[in-house]
Amino acid sequence: DTRLGELDRMEIETNTGIIKLHFTEGDHCWNHGPRVAEVSMSCGSSNAILSISEPSTCVYLLDATSPVACTPAWKDANHL
Repeated sequence: DTRLGELDRMEIETNTGIIKLHFTEGDHCWNHGPRVAEVSMSCGSSNAILSISEPSTCVYLLDATSPVACTPAWKDANHL
């Protein structure tokens, strides 16, 4: 198992309503220090990971959906 970190902060992008979860202090990664991850969560009918990428060593980006992300901010940004 590889730990990507602990939740450090959460923010909502006002123009999209997407929830961004920032994780820091994950497992040590070679000569790069602790792993970090950012999860971009948008509204969806189920919890699902849509994609995972590693744009730089031990930095991970995840796109996900969840009913939890169906917030008023998301509905407003998507004109629903």
